[in-house]
Order: sequence, then structure tokens, then C-alpha cells
Amino acid sequence: ICYAFQKGECKRGDSCRFSHIQENQGGREPGICYAFQKGECKRGDSCRFSHSQENQEGREPGICYSFQQGECKRGDSCRFSHSQNNKRGGEDSGSGMKAIVSRLQGDSGIRKPKWGKADEDEAENKEKISPEDRQKANFGLSGALNEDAKTGKMYKGIMLKWSEPPDAHMPKKKWRLYVFKKDSLLDTYHIHRQSAYLVGREKKIADILTEHVSCSKQHAVIQYRVKTTYPKEPGSIKKPKRTVQPYILDLESTNGTFLNGERIEPARYIELFEKDVIKFGESTREYVMLKEDTKH
Repeated sequence: ICYAFQKGECKRGDSCRFSHIQENQGGREPGICYAFQKGECKRGDSCRFSHSQENQEGREPGICYSFQQGECKRGDSCRFSHSQNNKRGGEDSGSGMKAIVSRLQGDSGIRKPKWGKADEDEAENKEKISPEDRQKANFGLSGALNEDAKTGKMYKGIMLKWSEPPDAHMPKKKWRLYVFKKDSLLDTYHIHRQSAYLVGREKKIADILTEHVSCSKQHAVIQYRVKTTYPKEPGSIKKPKRTVQPYILDLESTNGTFLNGERIEPARYIELFEKDVIKFGESTREYVMLKEDTKH
């Protein structure tokens, strides 16, 4: 369907490669409009998503991890389930993404994305990361995304939407990205052989190809950067500690990048930690960050 035509903005006419038919194709019902559920949709009848409060086709919603942690602020308008039981078999069931991550590492904790510092050495200290220990991202809208407009950075004939920061570095730890769809493992990416990995639908340049129509050609990037951790004790003679950590950067994609169920702010680096679950656009595939030495 041509969304520009639905808004009355399409200028291609008969040459447009998308359908100008107002009705949904093949009898399919549209997805739910999350902006409407929040009272923020401004498209009205031209919106391509459903303004019905009920779930489509009788599908049950996924679990709201924020609700399980007592942090969900959406109430009845939340598109995820606020039931304490797993919809596919209860809390004791071995199914579901949370159970899969638990089996891969032996720890069921899933964090909410926040900016800040991790523990000084995650390999030795596995305590829960507190909000005050997190490092704020230091690349905003005027940084990483706008830099290539000045440099004209091209790759394989395509203008890149981002340039690597000065502190970009190859990782020392062997990170892996496990791709799941529901409970099935589809693929595994070894993401430690270069300093950045581009995610998107552009086959010529994407390191991690996402073919779902809701994903942008250059959707997001996983970037490794050097992070400096300073001693917390005042007057300490300890030297600053430098580690290479992974970050996720949404390249102002149309449908967003989600970290543990929460949509991240575009054009800002967000630090990634082990067991983080990433989703791109409206794709149902889930990408789990784990290290090679994770206990199975």
C-alpha cells in the first residue's frame, strides 16, 4: 500500500510501485496503531493502522517486561500483556524469550535500557547495574548522523548515514548476536571481527540484513567504542580503566529500534549489555546480545 497516497501526498501517479487502493489487500487486517492507543495519533481516518482497542485476529499480546518490574506507566493502553503468567504455558514453562535467555546464560534478569556506566569489570562482577553507574551517551543529533553530510562518506556507491566516532575500536571480547523468532533460533552473528555492524535492508552495505518491510535501508548500527571508567573514590591513585563496549545507534529509522521492549531515542548511542534483546521496526525477530563464554 502507498502510505503517501493515503495521506494525499503521492506524486508518482500510475508510475508508483505501491498500491493506490484504499482497502487492505488480501483481506488482511491492519496492525494496531500504538500512537492512537496513547492518544497521540494525528492521522485520523488516513492512518494505515487500526484504531480499534482490541487485538487483531485474536492474537494474544506479548509479555510486558516493564510491568513485571513494576515500571510500566501505560496502564490499560499498554500493547503488551500485564498478566503475571506466561501466555504460552505459565511462569514455569521453558518457552518464551525470557526463558531462552535464561537457558543460554543461567540468569533471568532483563534490564530496561538506560544510559550510563556498567560495572567496572563485568567478567568479575555480575551484580545488577544501577542507574547511577551508567554512562550518558555523548553523540547527539548534531554528531554521528550529521558528520557524513560534511565528509561525504561513501561506501559501495551509497552515502552512509553515520560515521564512526573517534573512540571506535575493535572489541576484545567475542560478542555474538543470536536471532530468534518466537522460540526458534534462526541465526547467529559473530560480531567481534570489526568495530561496527550496520543493520538494515540495503543488501550492498548491511552487515546484518533485515528484510522486513518495516525496517529502513540503514536502520541502526552496533558500534564498539572505548569507555573510560574513573575511580569512584575521591583522591584515588588508581588509573582510569579503559574497556571496549558495544553501543546501539538508531539511524533515525522510520519504525524505530527497540531495546528490551522500549523504543530508544534515535541518533543517540545507548550502551548494550549481555542479555539485551533488540528488535528492529515491526519485525518479530529478536536479537539477543551474548558473549562467547556465556554458560549454556
